[in-house]
Amino acid sequence: MFVFDGSSHITYSVFQQTLLLAKSVLSSYNISQDETNVAAAVYARDVNVSFAFSDHYSFSAVSSAIDSIPYLNQTSLNISAALETVNDTIFPSGRENAQRVLVIFVSEMLSGNFTQISQGLRDQGVIIIAIGLGSGYSMDQLNSIASKPPAAYVFGISF
Repeated sequence: MFVFDGSSHITYSVFQQTLLLAKSVLSSYNISQDETNVAAAVYARDVNVSFAFSDHYSFSAVSSAIDSIPYLNQTSLNISAALETVNDTIFPSGRENAQRVLVIFVSEMLSGNFTQISQGLRDQGVIIIAIGLGSGYSMDQLNSIASKPPAAYVFGISF
């Protein structure tokens, strides 16, 4: 599951680079009904589920779907709503007994109950990888979201 930061805190170009990064990572996996399933959403003030685990079963289909994810260009970054959507809507629709991995992109300082929601996801066995974009995010906040040990699941990138 990829959750993209579509806020105005990043440029459209950086947003496009995060989509390209996801496609690059996914190109190494066998995306099919029985193996790797992919879902994606984009968040800023709003959360937009782009596609679910059962929507696409090939790399080319997932790649095309990722290309159509909209840049929301909204000023606020509601990560709590994004994590709740992942927890309540996306992961329950996935295959049973499949390893669940969440990759979430973050560009700014966060507020809300994101640490409690991310802890709930981790308690359910979800591996969370937090990726900071640019320089506006807090490494401490990324560490509080990501799976433990955080050094293995937290990255900062710039394009």
